[in-house]
Amino acid sequence: MPAREEKAKTPAPYSRVIDNHFGGKVHQRLDADLRGADVFRAVSAYFSIYGYGLLEDALKSVGETRFLFGEPDSASDVDPGAAEGKAFKLKEDGLSSAYDALFQKPLAQRCKEWAEGGGVEIRSVSESNFLHGKMYLTERGDSGAGIVGSSNFTQRGLGGGGAPNIEINLTADEAALAELVRWFDRLWADETLTKDAKQEVLDALDRIGRDYSPEAVYYKTLFELFREEMDARRDSERHLADIRLYDTDIWKTLYEFQRDGAKSAIDRLQRHGGCILADSVGLGKTYTALAVIKYF
Repeated sequence: MPAREEKAKTPAPYSRVIDNHFGGKVHQRLDADLRGADVFRAVSAYFSIYGYGLLEDALKSVGETRFLFGEPDSASDVDPGAAEGKAFKLKEDGLSSAYDALFQKPLAQRCKEWAEGGGVEIRSVSESNFLHGKMYLTERGDSGAGIVGSSNFTQRGLGGGGAPNIEINLTADEAALAELVRWFDRLWADETLTKDAKQEVLDALDRIGRDYSPEAVYYKTLFELFREEMDARRDSERHLADIRLYDTDIWKTLYEFQRDGAKSAIDRLQRHGGCILADSVGLGKTYTALAVIKYF
């Protein structure tokens, strides 16, 4: 007798779980909660302008926004050129294509305009603390909504893009919501635990969004192309000073261009095991080579 075929059952939709996959997208729920809200309280260890971009229109409709982010250095990390990005950062992993880069400057400019608004306040935890939680609370009149879980205020954390993170978030009921608001307000007002970071964030966003001269772009390109080589050269020069090559008679006889040639030759011999010194006739290749020999 053939086995009885069981009809596949479709899982019931989740009512309180928001995971960016089976239980809906965080940014979709937040978009609905934010529109016309009186107050928006947000806690996130990480923030990016791409996360802001997902909720841009809804955020502009909010009366008052209080954003608390959990990494003490994060204000300086809006600009990844100033430091390694950790929290309040411009880019996210996987968002480095030319298409994304084309829109990041105007997006940073719009994010700055929003943050400059009188209804937006930004604080971070103090240097000795780290706030890892993620929470989004909205108030509208006598009602409110809340989401608590693992989603940072980034594109992937909020469920945007082609490969959003799988998160685990729960919506808060009325009883929990009131207690969460009290917890947030208490932390927000405690100046021993949190500090105002709005101006730091605005300054960093301004650096990202400003127009740069072609000359500055050219120099920045050269710097990025040769950064590793320059770092290696600095390390090598410190070593040359340590072994006192600069105090030798042969080194003192060299012209500056010959010294540069000797340093380059030493570096390439150490990295590649060989080097060709190809200066023109009469430029002192023998003396440059003698300095290299003296080093080894």
